[in-house]
Amino acid sequence: MPTVMRRSGPDRYINGKVFTPRAMVHFCEDCGFEGAAFLLRRNGKLLSYCGWRDGDPVCIGKARVAA
Repeated sequence: MPTVMRRSGPDRYINGKVFTPRAMVHFCEDCGFEGAAFLLRRNGKLLSYCGWRDGDPVCIGKARVAA
């Protein structure tokens, strides 16, 4: 799943220019849970997962439980 940039606050003016604050939101690779907190770099790609098990980030199905 992708990582997206979302607005994280109101626009601000800095030195006369408009600045829109944004934050990265990660989605779990397997279940699509929004806000996946555990990241792993594999083969040059940043992957995100919703859980942690045995010392590794993994999908624990948070999106399926929350639905």
